[in-house]
Amino acid sequence: MNRLNKPKAIVFDYGGTLVKSHYFDGLKGTKEVLKYANNPFNVSAETVQTYAETVLQDIGAFNPSMIMQVNGQALTRLIHSVHGISFTKTFEELDSIFLDAAEGHSLMDGMIELLDFLKSQHVRLAVLSNTGFMEESHRQQLRKYGIEEYFEFFIATSDYMIRKPDKRIFDVALSKLRLNSDEVWYIGNKFEFDIQGAYNAHIYPVWINEERNQALNSIEHLDVSTYYELLEVLKIKW
Repeated sequence: MNRLNKPKAIVFDYGGTLVKSHYFDGLKGTKEVLKYANNPFNVSAETVQTYAETVLQDIGAFNPSMIMQVNGQALTRLIHSVHGISFTKTFEELDSIFLDAAEGHSLMDGMIELLDFLKSQHVRLAVLSNTGFMEESHRQQLRKYGIEEYFEFFIATSDYMIRKPDKRIFDVALSKLRLNSDEVWYIGNKFEFDIQGAYNAHIYPVWINEERNQALNSIEHLDVSTYYELLEVLKIKW
């Protein structure tokens, strides 16, 4: 089979793939969350954020070889409860409040053009992202950019305990699509998580390689630097 034949579905990564991340400021997010807090001991945002970063470091959350995904709601509950802080908002609401304040991003160049083309070709679309935040928090971001309607579902790994590159999280996507792995592509920007992970699940990987980095190994994949380049390839091949 020619792997560049049109797939029945394409699953996208989120950060760095659907949206370009400009910054992530955890302290800014914590400050925003504390606006909704009952904070009897006047614990500072800096203290809470330092505690959070220590916890994440201690459990190995920044280790790329760790396959267990941190759940952001559980982390939020821990880091505030230990300081005697409670809230007038639910943890689901706090998840979105934190993300909106902490993360600065914009839609990737060429994304709308690509999505419109894929829709015209009747290719089904979905999202699978390594994230500690909730699915709904990310859906709100997609709504902000007017692209939520393109996607059948959004898999946030925080809801499933396992993260990329473990094949089991890709198996969840295949189950939701009710498709075989050879009928699906996966598009992402991180070779070690996205390209290797899709390959592990026997899904054809497409690497959005803006910086033209060297592949970590010789697994089969499509390497493009922009969505405009990808769109041109697809128009020729399909």
